[in-house]
Amino acid sequence: MHIFNECSYTKEFSRNLITEEVNRPLDFRDLLEYRWKTLPQSQLKCWLTGLWQIWYQRNRRISGEDSQEPREVANFARTFSDSIRSAADAYKEMKTS
Repeated sequence: MHIFNECSYTKEFSRNLITEEVNRPLDFRDLLEYRWKTLPQSQLKCWLTGLWQIWYQRNRRISGEDSQEPREVANFARTFSDSIRSAADAYKEMKTS
């Protein structure tokens, strides 16, 4: 899928989130598999959150609404992933108390 692998918007998002780039063409399934194997779990979750946001921003642009810059999407993905992780940790702590 172009939007998740070849799109300049997504490439800029990835550069803002992950230092290592994929320098060969991969289809979407291979890209997911590659990231699954190479990223630490917390970074993988953040990257997947970013893909969800990229699709959301794409839909906003198609419907004529403003969309965020890739850097903003990367920042959102980090913040959202950290919030989910914090909530999960707090829930675990609450259950063991």
